[in-house]
Amino acid sequence: MYRLSLAFALIFFLIAPDRARSQVGGVSNRNELLIVSEGTSRAVIVVASDAGNWERRAAADLRKYVALMTGAALPIVNSADDTRPNIFIGKAAIAADRLTAAALQRIAKKNPVYRTDAISIRREGNRVYVAGSNDDSHYFAVSWLLQRWGCRWYMPTDFGEVIPKKTRLSIGAVEFAHSPPFEVRGYWISWRGDTTGADEFRRRNFTSEAPSPPGHALDN
Repeated sequence: MYRLSLAFALIFFLIAPDRARSQVGGVSNRNELLIVSEGTSRAVIVVASDAGNWERRAAADLRKYVALMTGAALPIVNSADDTRPNIFIGKAAIAADRLTAAALQRIAKKNPVYRTDAISIRREGNRVYVAGSNDDSHYFAVSWLLQRWGCRWYMPTDFGEVIPKKTRLSIGAVEFAHSPPFEVRGYWISWRGDTTGADEFRRRNFTSEAPSPPGHALDN
């Protein structure tokens, strides 16, 4: 029980916003951009045609979980339509919004040993820009948005997810940028453990597969 409590405390510590490195906004009801109302939506998800693996999966999961929450299936497209709400993912967000690119560059950890995993989420008018500093981080950024809408993943696979039902989904004023201070954030499964859904679970909870030497093998 002690180890389980310690594990949850550590997860919270790793994913909590680093105030020194963050510009914190929020998802509010003021000046809101309506995404879904009563099962219908005009919003689209914009993803680059050359998107990476987790970038594409981030767009697909955003579509999946918005549909589970509201019943509305958002189209995934490769170009924006300014007559609609647009949610830009990954490379598409960076290419379309210089402030997103600048935020990622500013917030990214300087001189990382392994890598830095910065994310940026911001809204301007009918455009929402959701991006990270690498392929995994694009997924982290989408997970951040979904968690602000109430989605949670406590264990791998559908068994461990909690997805709220909503008749209305919107985004208020938001401008958030964050880079975790810890470069290695892992979710470990023993050699006899079931790895089904582990890759998605890691990224939905902002952990990476950055390598680290095992503690019991360290030499003085």
